[in-house]
Amino acid sequence: MIQGTGQVAARNVGKRFANGVEALRGIDLEVGAGEFVSIVGPSGCGKSTLLRLIAGLTRATSGNLTIAGLPPSAARRRRQDLAYVFQDPTLLPWRNVSKNVALPLELRGHDRAETGSLVERALEMVGLADFAGAYPRQLSGGMRMRVSIARALVTRPGLLLLDEPFGALDEITRQRLNEEVLDLWQRDRWTGVFVTHSVPEAVYLSRRVLVMSPRPGRILSAVTVPFDYPRVSDLRTDSAFNSVVGEVSHHLREVRPQ
Repeated sequence: MIQGTGQVAARNVGKRFANGVEALRGIDLEVGAGEFVSIVGPSGCGKSTLLRLIAGLTRATSGNLTIAGLPPSAARRRRQDLAYVFQDPTLLPWRNVSKNVALPLELRGHDRAETGSLVERALEMVGLADFAGAYPRQLSGGMRMRVSIARALVTRPGLLLLDEPFGALDEITRQRLNEEVLDLWQRDRWTGVFVTHSVPEAVYLSRRVLVMSPRPGRILSAVTVPFDYPRVSDLRTDSAFNSVVGEVSHHLREVRPQ
């Protein structure tokens, strides 16, 4: 990971699509290097659009957005700077686990020996070293998502963007992967921006939870999560945890269409 990368800064950022739909308006956002932030909001409020802007996959139509001082498209082109985990694992079915994880390194022209070492490390990090030769069809949903996370982390990015990666999983698997993601974050301290519909998930993972308004999406409030890391699974049943969940939920109930 490149030290000092990962900072996200947005000033008055807006996004209007070619069909006239205004997805985002006046987004002001600061995410410090090494911070883990979650974004919640009603369906269609622009959470995923904001993540795509940060990733440089689409351009803002107004305002200024930078990643470690660079425009998102430039940050995305920089080696090791940014990785994205989508809602679906998007694995190539004709490639085994090892080759799926190796793909971003191959696209960047990494040496084959170095690629093998990095892939082994990434699979060990997500607990899939014994499944390197398996194919996606042979894996459970949670295991496929682990492969997707390993593929994102194999380049040791400074910034990891996660777009509802656990939304289709059962609650037990989801909670286990929450804990594993936090373990990985504490190990390498990349910057994390996590989009989710689950308020407890957002609180469990994050230092701050940002609440967005309905479309056009704006950031209406930021709730600081007061719990130290590492966070244990029993935290979810703690009354103080439920109090923060209630605070975030209250802000969500207060949002009104513009």
